[in-house]
Amino acid sequence: MKTRNLVAALIVAIFVGLAAKPVLAQSAIYDHPICYKVAFARGALQVSTHAGDVLTLVPLQDPILSVERGCTISPKPVMFCAPYDKQPRKGPVGTDIKNDFLIYKMKCPPQPDITQGVRDQFVKGVATIKRKSTARLLLVPAYKISTPPPPCDAIAPHQCGGQCPVGLDCRPGPNDICGCFDSTTEVHCGGNVCNGVCPTGQVCMSGPLANVCDCFPQPTDNCGLNAAGQCGGSCADPTKSCKASTAGVPCACQ
Repeated sequence: MKTRNLVAALIVAIFVGLAAKPVLAQSAIYDHPICYKVAFARGALQVSTHAGDVLTLVPLQDPILSVERGCTISPKPVMFCAPYDKQPRKGPVGTDIKNDFLIYKMKCPPQPDITQGVRDQFVKGVATIKRKSTARLLLVPAYKISTPPPPCDAIAPHQCGGQCPVGLDCRPGPNDICGCFDSTTEVHCGGNVCNGVCPTGQVCMSGPLANVCDCFPQPTDNCGLNAAGQCGGSCADPTKSCKASTAGVPCACQ
């Protein structure tokens, strides 16, 4: 069964069964969880040893639903759910939910299917709750915690971003690798660093893009006599110009 179908069946089983009271007021009731797919970067998920326990789950609506024994979860959440207030509201309403949920894939021993009449504000019908399949989804109460800032890393060519310990700066270091460095560490040329170190034969200078520095070949003077016998050409130092010289050459940058 596809994940979205399992999500729909599980939410119906949990929340529709609690929806037994009519709408009395239009104050906010956070009884509509919205679920989003989630992903975790490598190393960003810490798994408790409890995730390996064999679970027993006792239903509120016994004997309609029976106890699930011998269940195990895959310890990587597949969805994150948060309660919302839906407008316009139609009855029946559910329980005001105060927490979020993480959804896990779960496997349990097969049990007989159940036929059960259900209704909510959108549909009414007789559903077959498929329990012969071992596939389940488990909604686990969850709470938001503080999100740590990203560590120092490359955010663009020759540019770094992220958090470093107090007293250190996130910047390109030797070999143009981002890291947390103190003021004595060699700084690589790049980004907004125009006084950094470049390989031999190159110079750190502003490039074609405004306020972006990089290593470029060492500029050389191209100063000499032109076809008209006059001094002309370019100088590596932009503060100098190609002029007639008395230093043993006809023209020089001065």
